[in-house]
Amino acid sequence: RSCDSYRGAARCIGGKCICEEGYCADSAGTCQPHPSAPTSPVDSAVRHALGLKVLPGGKVCQDSVGWADGVALCAYQDGGRQSSLCRPTPGAFWPSTQGWTCRAYEERGWCQAGEPAASYGGLAKNFPEKHCCACGGGQVIAQGDAEVASNETASTCYGDTGGTCHLTGSCSDFRGPAQCVSGRCMCPTGFCTDASGVCRREVGTVVAEVAPVSRQLPVFPGRHGQVSTALCISGGGSRALSAALGQLRALHRLGLLERI
Repeated sequence: RSCDSYRGAARCIGGKCICEEGYCADSAGTCQPHPSAPTSPVDSAVRHALGLKVLPGGKVCQDSVGWADGVALCAYQDGGRQSSLCRPTPGAFWPSTQGWTCRAYEERGWCQAGEPAASYGGLAKNFPEKHCCACGGGQVIAQGDAEVASNETASTCYGDTGGTCHLTGSCSDFRGPAQCVSGRCMCPTGFCTDASGVCRREVGTVVAEVAPVSRQLPVFPGRHGQVSTALCISGGGSRALSAALGQLRALHRLGLLERI
């Protein structure tokens, strides 16, 4: 007995296709090399996982999270079972995919010198020039080796959800107030698409004040420099939210929250 070739370095053990040592299965069931532990903040494994790319001058750019070009037929093409190249549809199984990723555009040469090749940009490909660092898009999140004490970033709003409506003339309800425009599901004015292709109300400019804590400055400024206890809360669902609120209220009632 043997495993299908598309599963990569897999062996049939006890009737199951198991990845060989040093390999892990991705969401499409293909054994991929297990990345070695990163040795620096911009190690290649970390860059691929977070969609980061080091630009000339040391700037670090991040691809738009969850972006895909909408070519769902990528599942049936070469590399279509690699989730890093052909993005799977969240909560679904192969061959339900959302299209090629920014990493695919970079590795396959569809974007070079910061620009997409002919026929690989614009609305038909969900604007990789706006979303992918290799195509001239994305967002610069670090200015080389310089420490940034404050960062004011104008929010980027994209109206194209990545969905199509050529056949039905309307968009799926899960996309929110999306409207069918020239066969594409577009967000109306005042709304922006999120990573899952849902129209959310635009939040405007986000301003963050970042304390430059490093080896040279290992202490938080102000009263936070005296804090010796931290609180970590995990989870992303409604139950986790309710539990977190209850925990914070309890700490506040006990007079402990201000010590954290």
